[in-house]
Order: sequence, then C-alpha cells, then structure tokens
Amino acid sequence: MKNKGTLAKWFKWGSVVFATIVTLLLIYGCILYKSIQNDKTKGFDESRKIIFSETDITDADEMFAFYGEEAFHILFGKTNTNEEKIAFFPLDHDGGITVIDQTKIISKEAIEQTWKKRCSNCHLINIAPAMIDDQPLWEMTYKDDRAKYVIDYLSMDDGSRYERYSFKQRFN
Repeated sequence: MKNKGTLAKWFKWGSVVFATIVTLLLIYGCILYKSIQNDKTKGFDESRKIIFSETDITDADEMFAFYGEEAFHILFGKTNTNEEKIAFFPLDHDGGITVIDQTKIISKEAIEQTWKKRCSNCHLINIAPAMIDDQPLWEMTYKDDRAKYVIDYLSMDDGSRYERYSFKQRFN
C-alpha cells in the first residue's frame, strides 16, 4: 500500500511540474512572437513622420520594409488632393525620398494576374514593393511547379523582370 501512495504523489507532482513547464513555454512563445512582430515594424512611425514632413503625402494606407543592399521603408499613401503615391524612404538617410505616382505603375493586382497566366501551377507566397538600384520593383515570392522557391523582382514601370532568384529544395 505504501508503494501506491508514493506513485500517486509522484504522479501528482510530475503533473504539476509538467503543467508549469508547458505554461512557461507558452508564455515565452507569446512574448517571442510579439517581439518579432514589433521588430518588423520598428521605425515605421519615425519614417512616416519624415515622409509626411518632406513630401506632399499626408495620409498612410500601408507601410512595408525592404532589406536588400539598401534598406527602405515603403509607404503607400495619399496627398491632400487624394492622389495615390508611393514613397521609398532609405533607412541610411543618405539618399532622398523617392516618390512615385501609383497611377503610373503596374498595380500589384495586375502583376499577380499576369503571373497567374504564366505560372498556373505555382503557389504565390507574397507580393511586396522593393527598391534595388533606384528602381521601384515588385518582389514576388512563390513556389513554382517544380517545387522551387522563387523570388522574382519585376519592374513597377512595365512588369519586366529585373532579377530572379530560384532555390532548389534539397531535403523533403
């Protein structure tokens, strides 16, 4: 009988320790997730203020970060006259802010439709704005029909390919 009581005590304390560890891991995971999300948008408020003060953009719709050879915060916004603009703000602050009119570029939706016609068996992951060598681009990330991970940089002006990276999966 003594043995049964010891086993019950061990099971009780083991369950408490296990539940405590699981709870602590969940809390740590939530804190880590929040931290990562905050880092993704770090500096957006400061960049937004600078863009508003140095351009005619007064309202922000969306903001993105692009990290290539040069890092940019990219703001989609509107002017007082409701013109839709895109501002490319270099994070090194050496270059000026590049502002382009959204009506003069190929839209994200048009790029996606063209891509779907070319690559019907592909799986789209993301489309985001980018800036490489002072050229505004769309960065398309997708898996192609051969299960390759592809990053395509397409011109916002005419949709032509600027650069392409294709990665082959080695292990399943």
